[in-house]
Amino acid sequence: MPTHYVRMRDGVLVAVRVAVDDATAPRFLNAQGSVRGTGCSGGQFDLFQRAEAFDGREVIERLAHQPWSTGKVGMVGSSYSAHEALLTASTRPPSLVAVAASASSSDLYRDVAYPGGILDEVFTLGWSQGVRPSAEEQSVLHAVEAQDDLCAQDIALRGAASPADNILISIARPTDGPWYQARDVGTYIGLVQVPTLLSVAWQDEEIAPRGALELFRDLHPEPILVDGKRVEPKWLLGTNGVHFTSHASLSHDTPAWFDHWLRGVDNGIERRAPVELRFDAVGNYTRTGYAWNGTLALDALPAAGTTWQRLFLRVGQGLSGDAPASEPGDTYLGGVPRENWLFDAGILVLGEAQPTDHGPALLDLRDDPGDSTALVYRTAPLEQATTLAGPVTASLWLSTTATDADLFVSIADVQPDGKLTYLARGLLRASHRALDEQRTLRDAQGDVVRPWHPHTNPQPVVPGEPQRVEVEVLPFAHVLYPGHRLQLVVMGPPLLDGLWGYVSTAPPAPVTVLDDAAHPSSLLVPLVAWPGPLPPEPACGTIDGYACVRPRT
Repeated sequence: MPTHYVRMRDGVLVAVRVAVDDATAPRFLNAQGSVRGTGCSGGQFDLFQRAEAFDGREVIERLAHQPWSTGKVGMVGSSYSAHEALLTASTRPPSLVAVAASASSSDLYRDVAYPGGILDEVFTLGWSQGVRPSAEEQSVLHAVEAQDDLCAQDIALRGAASPADNILISIARPTDGPWYQARDVGTYIGLVQVPTLLSVAWQDEEIAPRGALELFRDLHPEPILVDGKRVEPKWLLGTNGVHFTSHASLSHDTPAWFDHWLRGVDNGIERRAPVELRFDAVGNYTRTGYAWNGTLALDALPAAGTTWQRLFLRVGQGLSGDAPASEPGDTYLGGVPRENWLFDAGILVLGEAQPTDHGPALLDLRDDPGDSTALVYRTAPLEQATTLAGPVTASLWLSTTATDADLFVSIADVQPDGKLTYLARGLLRASHRALDEQRTLRDAQGDVVRPWHPHTNPQPVVPGEPQRVEVEVLPFAHVLYPGHRLQLVVMGPPLLDGLWGYVSTAPPAPVTVLDDAAHPSSLLVPLVAWPGPLPPEPACGTIDGYACVRPRT
């Protein structure tokens, strides 16, 4: 329940609770505030409205000038509160010294509502109509039990909910534009001037991990010098895992981050490499119970020394470094919604149950040659270990009888015994294939390593005409061990995809993925060198975020 109420300049009262953080950092006071229109705060909730950022600034300055404060404030948050921390930092509060944020999106359209231009209605609906109201109800109940009159007053005066607090608003905006951009963290991240720690989990089931790389790139482009020492004012932690794995990774280093920037402790954290990739994370989502089998320090992501390898899709569903000559291509039936959520108790595959070794993941990792609605491509078994780290692009030449196609691609690791581990996914509506060359990332050879689609002016596909599309696959980092194979699946979007679920508008129609000399479909993957011995190969299904799918028998 609140211990303080801070009045904003427009008269709205924001509820704040201040207490000692006994669990993780007892040397800091912890202040938690409810954004306007939620909990015991007054005003009206409006998703990521700019007013929330200035409310945060006001609260920071009020807390910084209390007699029990040193005057130095840090902000830490995960998910929605990570957005709030970064948005508040963009208002440049004089007393804000450092930020630590995990699982923050950069772009509401691309990272949450419309990945690849295709509506994700399951997570957005579940969060806006279920998770958020439930969390608010709990905080209100505590305040009512404590007979908090200010809380009751704020709730009574709140009025009707804003239309923005409804999934229908997102559905009504199928292209990117000012409504999204005004609420995007990426719009304001260039204004953040304080040292910032970001954490991301590659298999995050709620927020697309692409946003973390966008934010990191636009934060402080160069290190700074303090008393002749190189000081890195930003740090990116990347790990395998889900939403809460990202928070656990951040929690592991947040006390040291704030020790240095808030308390002046010379612990060397500011002199570590700008990017630290953590591999094979396992733990119980607590700071003390977390571990990694290996870490890799880089200068950026993608790293400067990245080797980009192109793997061509070959007829017969192979992935090869050899370009095709004359091949007919492969065809699947697109525009067919599919159920593909994996449960701990088994997998529903078109009516068939199939067991998993660990947790939920994508069902379409399997190799099913009889399935006409998906294409599966695999490399030959690798002769040596290979480390992949960064964004991936699927450059596909398509031909279809329809005027549009919704594309879903997934990347997986196939073990020698046939077990599969999901790594990443990517989506694109073919009518949204246009590229913004100013924001598209290319390598030294001019190849697209991370496409940027503006999603503003969809153009229909010409039926029967070959069309190249660049599908952005979400970034990840993973080690492929000897004997393993890399797998690519191309299909239409599944009806359910973990906590994501897609509304595909493409009509049922055959989609041919071309793979001839004039139309060489391919996958561009980032390879990085691992100095020294690799961490031991983990058992399939034992790592956070990595479901292990057993082959059919």
